[in-house]
Amino acid sequence: MTQDQLRTALSEAFRHVLAAAIATEDNIAIQQEVVAYAMSAVALQRRGQIAAADPNAAARTERRQAARDAFATSVGKLMNYLERLVARGDADAEALLTSFDAALPGIRDFRNMIEHEDEYLVGEGRRQDKYVVRTPAVGAFPAGMVAGSPGATTIFVQVAPDGTTASKMFLGGGHVDLGVARPALAAMRLGIVALRAKRGV
Repeated sequence: MTQDQLRTALSEAFRHVLAAAIATEDNIAIQQEVVAYAMSAVALQRRGQIAAADPNAAARTERRQAARDAFATSVGKLMNYLERLVARGDADAEALLTSFDAALPGIRDFRNMIEHEDEYLVGEGRRQDKYVVRTPAVGAFPAGMVAGSPGATTIFVQVAPDGTTASKMFLGGGHVDLGVARPALAAMRLGIVALRAKRGV
């Protein structure tokens, strides 16, 4: 790897760690909105009033999915650039990746799950036994109703030709704790800054 290539790799890794941090904050902010609305609805119900349906629910869902995808893409690119350095024997880059994996043990699964969700939707793709889970109906909850933390799961609904629901599944292979992601990304940012200084780029 030439000095210019090294400079580019580290510059791109730094750019993507910043993008992942921004996406993390976006996800957390959206979740805080959801929680605040839920708490206000509970308060109304306790007073005997009926809480109106959340008029922003659909927009929040779309925003959260967009932030989730941005997080997954940025983390993936960050790791790709560092893995290029590791492949060339850079012990410092390897230490950064190792510590990142240790802080967020589900991060690789999460990245893979999001990157290939279009394949899983149509029954294609590898490791479906790991990433795709079909859930039965339980009590009042229909099949596919699965609770998950922000960005951890995606629910797809498969509809039969007659318009009825044939089955529901969710992608549950990766779980990311955004509270842990914050300091992990901050540490990665500092590590890349130090690595750039050490390599003189």
